[in-house]
Amino acid sequence: MGYHLLIEVKINNLKANALIDTGASRTVIDLNRLTFYAGNPETRQHGKPCYGVGAGQIQSFVTTLHVFTIGNKTLENFEVVSIDLGPINQNYAMFDLPRIDMVLGSDLLLKFGAIIDYSRKFLAISK
Repeated sequence: MGYHLLIEVKINNLKANALIDTGASRTVIDLNRLTFYAGNPETRQHGKPCYGVGAGQIQSFVTTLHVFTIGNKTLENFEVVSIDLGPINQNYAMFDLPRIDMVLGSDLLLKFGAIIDYSRKFLAISK
Protein backbone atom coordinates (compact mmCIF):
# COMPACT_ATOMS: atom_id res chain seq x y z
CA MET A 1 0.00 0.00 0.00
CA GLY A 2 2.95 2.35 0.18
CA TYR A 3 5.33 3.53 2.79
CA HIS A 4 4.47 6.08 5.43
CA LEU A 5 7.06 7.62 7.71
CA LEU A 6 5.82 7.92 11.29
CA ILE A 7 7.73 9.59 14.08
CA GLU A 8 7.10 10.59 17.66
CA VAL A 9 7.01 14.30 18.47
CA LYS A 10 5.90 16.29 21.50
CA ILE A 11 3.15 18.86 21.60
CA ASN A 12 3.22 20.87 24.82
CA ASN A 13 5.37 18.06 26.31
CA LEU A 14 2.83 15.34 25.42
CA LYS A 15 3.87 12.53 23.05
CA ALA A 16 2.17 12.57 19.67
CA ASN A 17 2.33 10.42 16.52
CA ALA A 18 3.25 12.38 13.42
CA LEU A 19 3.16 11.39 9.77
CA ILE A 20 5.87 12.94 7.60
CA ASP A 21 4.24 14.10 4.37
CA THR A 22 6.57 15.83 1.93
CA GLY A 23 3.56 16.57 -0.30
CA ALA A 24 1.74 18.53 2.39
CA SER A 25 2.49 22.23 2.20
CA ARG A 26 1.48 22.92 5.83
CA THR A 27 1.84 21.07 9.11
CA VAL A 28 -1.55 20.08 10.49
CA ILE A 29 -2.87 18.77 13.79
CA ASP A 30 -5.96 16.61 14.14
CA LEU A 31 -8.88 18.82 15.10
CA ASN A 32 -10.22 15.90 17.16
CA ARG A 33 -7.05 15.84 19.31
CA LEU A 34 -6.46 19.58 19.59
CA THR A 35 -8.00 20.01 23.05
CA PHE A 36 -6.02 17.02 24.37
CA TYR A 37 -2.73 18.60 23.32
CA ALA A 38 -3.48 22.30 23.62
CA GLY A 39 -6.37 22.64 26.08
CA ASN A 40 -8.76 25.25 24.75
CA PRO A 41 -6.54 27.08 22.24
CA GLU A 42 -7.53 30.12 20.27
CA THR A 43 -8.41 29.15 16.73
CA ARG A 44 -9.43 31.14 13.73
CA GLN A 45 -10.80 30.17 10.37
CA HIS A 46 -7.99 29.37 7.96
CA GLY A 47 -8.17 32.01 5.23
CA LYS A 48 -6.99 29.70 2.45
CA PRO A 49 -8.69 26.59 1.09
CA CYS A 50 -7.29 23.22 2.20
CA TYR A 51 -7.56 20.16 0.01
CA GLY A 52 -6.78 16.51 0.60
CA VAL A 53 -6.30 13.75 -1.93
CA GLY A 54 -9.77 12.89 -3.21
CA ALA A 55 -11.45 14.68 -0.32
CA GLY A 56 -12.34 18.02 -1.88
CA GLN A 57 -12.13 21.14 0.22
CA ILE A 58 -11.60 20.54 3.95
CA GLN A 59 -12.77 22.83 6.75
CA SER A 60 -9.65 24.14 8.46
CA PHE A 61 -8.60 26.38 11.31
CA VAL A 62 -5.32 27.96 12.39
CA THR A 63 -3.98 27.62 15.90
CA THR A 64 -0.69 28.08 17.70
CA LEU A 65 1.06 25.31 19.63
CA HIS A 66 2.91 26.81 22.59
CA VAL A 67 5.70 24.20 22.54
CA PHE A 68 6.45 21.76 19.73
CA THR A 69 9.42 19.39 19.91
CA ILE A 70 10.87 17.15 17.22
CA GLY A 71 14.03 15.30 18.14
CA ASN A 72 16.18 17.74 20.09
CA LYS A 73 14.68 20.84 18.43
CA THR A 74 11.92 22.88 20.02
CA LEU A 75 9.73 25.55 18.50
CA GLU A 76 7.69 27.93 20.61
CA ASN A 77 4.44 29.45 19.38
CA PHE A 78 4.39 27.31 16.24
CA GLU A 79 1.40 28.05 14.00
CA VAL A 80 -0.33 24.99 12.53
CA VAL A 81 -3.51 24.25 10.64
CA SER A 82 -6.08 22.03 12.34
CA ILE A 83 -8.26 19.70 10.28
CA ASP A 84 -10.23 16.53 10.89
CA LEU A 85 -7.81 13.62 10.46
CA GLY A 86 -10.59 11.15 11.38
CA PRO A 87 -10.91 9.67 7.87
CA ILE A 88 -7.15 9.02 7.72
CA ASN A 89 -7.22 7.41 11.15
CA GLN A 90 -10.15 5.20 10.14
CA ASN A 91 -8.11 3.94 7.19
CA TYR A 92 -5.06 3.41 9.40
CA ALA A 93 -7.14 1.44 11.93
CA MET A 94 -8.17 -1.01 9.19
CA PHE A 95 -4.49 -1.91 8.80
CA ASP A 96 -3.67 -1.88 12.53
CA LEU A 97 -1.54 1.24 12.13
CA PRO A 98 -1.19 3.78 14.95
CA ARG A 99 -3.40 6.86 15.18
CA ILE A 100 -2.00 9.99 13.54
CA ASP A 101 -2.14 13.10 15.71
CA MET A 102 -0.51 15.39 13.19
CA VAL A 103 0.99 15.59 9.73
CA LEU A 104 4.39 17.24 9.35
CA GLY A 105 4.36 19.26 6.15
CA SER A 106 6.95 20.91 3.96
CA ASP A 107 6.77 24.16 5.96
CA LEU A 108 8.27 22.44 9.00
CA LEU A 109 10.63 20.19 7.02
CA LEU A 110 12.05 23.24 5.22
CA LYS A 111 12.31 25.27 8.44
CA PHE A 112 14.46 22.52 10.00
CA GLY A 113 16.44 21.66 6.84
CA ALA A 114 15.16 18.09 7.12
CA ILE A 115 16.80 15.23 5.27
CA ILE A 116 14.86 11.98 4.97
CA ASP A 117 16.83 8.76 4.56
CA TYR A 118 14.25 6.14 3.58
CA SER A 119 16.69 3.22 3.53
CA ARG A 120 17.70 3.86 7.15
CA LYS A 121 14.23 5.08 8.20
CA PHE A 122 15.86 8.22 9.54
CA LEU A 123 14.95 11.90 9.67
CA ALA A 124 17.88 14.28 10.11
CA ILE A 125 17.34 17.88 11.15
CA SER A 126 20.17 20.26 10.34
CA LYS A 127 18.88 23.63 11.61
